[in-house]
Amino acid sequence: MKRITLIGAVLALAACGPTMKELDLEAAGLPATMQAPEGASAEAARGGGVHVTAEGFDLLVRQRALDLAAEKAEVAGNERYAIPVDAEDALLTEFEALGGPFYRAFVNVEVGGETWSCQTDALANVTDSSMGEAMVEACRSLTAK
Repeated sequence: MKRITLIGAVLALAACGPTMKELDLEAAGLPATMQAPEGASAEAARGGGVHVTAEGFDLLVRQRALDLAAEKAEVAGNERYAIPVDAEDALLTEFEALGGPFYRAFVNVEVGGETWSCQTDALANVTDSSMGEAMVEACRSLTAK
């Protein structure tokens, strides 16, 4: 019985998502910090902003807002998409392809009096729902330095 309980506890912890740590984005070009999975890296992105990546985690952080209504309209009515998070500031989409789900986050957040955004690259390999939710929360954690 103890073994079953222990296995259940390990599975429950695994479902909670990644361990998050503060990540400084300043060296990559943005005067901010955010919570990101342990081991995440931040690099200057082509076209501006900072690309934050870790295994199964992908966000492009920019100093401009996204049109969340347009992003939602793009997937609305498509039966291959679900929207696990649909909030005023965030959208998390789930796309069924190649036998499994893929997640993309689109988030607007206030940072130092400006609206910044995060979004997942369309080709990113984010296949875990807890990592998708972690991307939304990571963006919401952005703080100006």
